[in-house]
Amino acid sequence: MTTAAPSTDWAHRMPDAEWAVYREAIQQARALHIPFAFGGAFALAVYTGSLRNTKDFDFYVRPGDRDAMIRALTAAGLEDHYDRLPYDRSWIYRASRDDIIVDAIWAMANHRAAVDDVWLTRGPGVIIRGEPLRPISVEELIWTKLYVLQRERCDWGDVFNLLDAQARAVDWEY
Repeated sequence: MTTAAPSTDWAHRMPDAEWAVYREAIQQARALHIPFAFGGAFALAVYTGSLRNTKDFDFYVRPGDRDAMIRALTAAGLEDHYDRLPYDRSWIYRASRDDIIVDAIWAMANHRAAVDDVWLTRGPGVIIRGEPLRPISVEELIWTKLYVLQRERCDWGDVFNLLDAQARAVDWEY
């Protein structure tokens, strides 16, 4: 088993139009001084070196920043995704433009934990297409994906890939 260094070599595989939507959301969040980290498929790609493009970007923000993040996504030209597909607004805000989704997440779906400053600062700094960003840590990423076990979706495959790439780097005590 090896430990992969954080990587963004996969970023060129993301379609330019899709990245433009994410970049606008990132810039709007920064304009409002919202601290954030990213998770989901892009964080998985940082830790495994392989992108599974899900056409969505997951911002992790503190609960107190959720309204500001919703304003940032609106300013970026995204609309609430609820009318297209209802979702549980108690932990996530889903916004979209065409088929591209941007999520603002402030808690785990099962409410076992809320995003805090640790979530936003433990991951390594990376640069994706010229943007300095920070993924949530591998430990938080594993934790969030362990709880996704539903009839229509299971993220355990992602957990196994993370463990294959990062097991020696995981802070197991944490």
